[in-house]
Amino acid sequence: MTTNITFARRPIACAILACSLFTIPISSQAARFQLGDLHGSFDSTISIGASWRATGIDKELVAPGNFPGGEAQSSTNDDGNLNFKRGKTYSKIVKGVHDLSLNYENVGAFTRFKYWYDKELADESRPHGHGPNQYQPGAKLNDDNFSDNAKFSGFEFLDAFVYGNFYLGNVPTNLRLGRQVISWGESTFISNSINAVNPFDVAAFRRPGAEIKEGLLPVNMVYLNAGLTEDLSLEAFYQLEWKKTEIDACGTYFSTTDVVADGCNFLTLSPDFPDQVLVAAPGGALTRSGDVEPKDDGQFGLALRYYAQALNDTEFGLYYMNLHSRLPFVGVSTEGGIPTYYVEYPEDIQLIGLSFNTNVGAFAWSGEISHRKDSPVQINGSEVIGGLFGALGLAPANTYSPEVRLGERTPGYDLFDITQVQSTLLRIYNQVLGASRLVVIGEAGFTHIHGSLNDHPYGRSTNYGSGSPGDDGFVSNNSAGYRLRGALEYSNVFANVNLSPNLSWSHDVYGFSPSGGAFNEGDKAISIGVDAQYNNTFKASLSYTNFFGGDFNTINDRDFIAASASVTF
Repeated sequence: MTTNITFARRPIACAILACSLFTIPISSQAARFQLGDLHGSFDSTISIGASWRATGIDKELVAPGNFPGGEAQSSTNDDGNLNFKRGKTYSKIVKGVHDLSLNYENVGAFTRFKYWYDKELADESRPHGHGPNQYQPGAKLNDDNFSDNAKFSGFEFLDAFVYGNFYLGNVPTNLRLGRQVISWGESTFISNSINAVNPFDVAAFRRPGAEIKEGLLPVNMVYLNAGLTEDLSLEAFYQLEWKKTEIDACGTYFSTTDVVADGCNFLTLSPDFPDQVLVAAPGGALTRSGDVEPKDDGQFGLALRYYAQALNDTEFGLYYMNLHSRLPFVGVSTEGGIPTYYVEYPEDIQLIGLSFNTNVGAFAWSGEISHRKDSPVQINGSEVIGGLFGALGLAPANTYSPEVRLGERTPGYDLFDITQVQSTLLRIYNQVLGASRLVVIGEAGFTHIHGSLNDHPYGRSTNYGSGSPGDDGFVSNNSAGYRLRGALEYSNVFANVNLSPNLSWSHDVYGFSPSGGAFNEGDKAISIGVDAQYNNTFKASLSYTNFFGGDFNTINDRDFIAASASVTF
C-alpha cells in the first residue's frame, strides 16, 4: 500500500496507453527476462497454511436426527457443521500461484495458474460424511463429482489473455482477448455491487493465506478500453462463456447447504432421522435432476468514465450490463411423475450503475448506486419443498402449492428489481501508536427491493422452517449494514521484518437481503490478526475470526483460527 492514496485517475489517454500495463500485476520479486525486444516476467507465490475450528456446535443449526439435542427444522444444512469438532483442523493446505507476462512492443500476453493440495480434506476421515459418500461416518469426503475448483486438490489455469495497445484514428485503445478479470464500480467489502462482471471461487477464498487473485474466476471475453478524450473513456466487454460462482461444497466447514453445490445431490426430507438412514430409505430424500444452466452468449457490458478535474479531480462512472445469474436457485419438478429438485441459474439480469471517487481533505471517498432489473429472489426452501408435497396431496397446501406445475419443472424464485447504494471512506494516519501509519477503511450500504414480498416467504435458511411473509428472518424490502477495517504498519521492527496488526468488523444493522446479498439483521463478525513480512519476499499471517449476533445467523458457530506462510519470488 502506498503512502499517497487517491481514487482520482490521470488523464484518460495516459491511463489507456502509457499506463495500460497497470492491470497486469508484476511483483518486484518477479524473475525478469529479455529476448531482444521481447520482455517477460515470471512471478511465483508458494504458501502453506492451516485453519482450526474455534467454537462448538450451535444446536439451532443441526438437526435432531443427526445430533442429540439438535433444534434445526431441516437436515439439509448441517453436514459441514457436523464434520469438524472444536479445536480440530478443517484445512491443511499447500498451494502455489504463478504469473507469466510477455510484452513485445505494443502487444503482449498474460497467464496465471494455480495448484493446491488440502491434506485435511483429501486424506482425513470425517465423523458425519456427506451426500457424495452416502453419509458414511468415519470415511473420507468424496469430491469426485465436485467442480474442479472445489476439489480438495487440483491444477487450474486462471487468466490467459492477449492484449494490444494501439490507436484507432486518434483514439488510444487497449484491446484484450481471452480469460480475464474486469473490476468495475467502487465496492470494497459489500457484495451485490456493480463489481459483477466475474464470478467468485468461494472455496479459494476460504483457504488459509488466500489472496484476492485466487478467488476471482476469469471468464473468456473480449474487452475494449478507448480514450475518447483526455477526460472521457469508454469500456466494453462481451463474454464468450458463462461461469457460475463456486459455492462451498457440501460437507466442508463453511457449507450451509448440503444440496446445491456440484456433486451434492440429495435433499433429505426429515430432521428427525439421521441423514444416512434417509438417503437409503425409499422416500427419505429427494434426488436432484439436471441443472438448468444459461446459454454462453448474451452477456455484455458498457462503461463510461469521466474525469472531472474541475470537480476536485472526481471520476464518475456510468455502467450497463446484461448478465446471467452466477448464483443457484432451487426449484422442484414432477417430470415423469417423479418428484425431484433441481438447480437453476436465471438469465438476463440487467444492471445499471453510477459511481464516483474523489478526495475530500485527508479522506479518499467513493460510492456507487446499482439497480438490477429482473433479479431472482429465492422462495424459502421449506416453502418450496412443502409446496411440492402440498400440490401432490401429500401435505397441506401452502403459498407455493398452486404454482407447482404437475409433470413439469417449477422455478423456486420470483423476479424483482433491486437497488443498492454504498459508500466508502479511506483515511491514512501517520505516526500512530508507534507505527509509521494507520490505514482505516469503512464502507456502508443499503439495499431496497422494489415491489411486494407478500406472495411467498422469501429467503431464510430452512433451519428455521417455513412461515408467513413478513415474519422475522425472511427477505425484507430494506436492509443495511457496514464494514470497517484498520491496519497498523510497523516498518523494520527487527531484522528487516515489517509487522501489520489488523482488525476487521462487520455489522448487519437491519433487514434481510436475498441470497447473495449483503445483510442479515443482527449478524456481526470481528477478526483480529497480524501479518509479518521479511524483505518483501517472505510473509506470515495469523488471525482469529468470531461470528456472532443475529437470530438467523447460519455461521455463528464457525469461529476459526487461520495461520499461513508464503514466499514470493
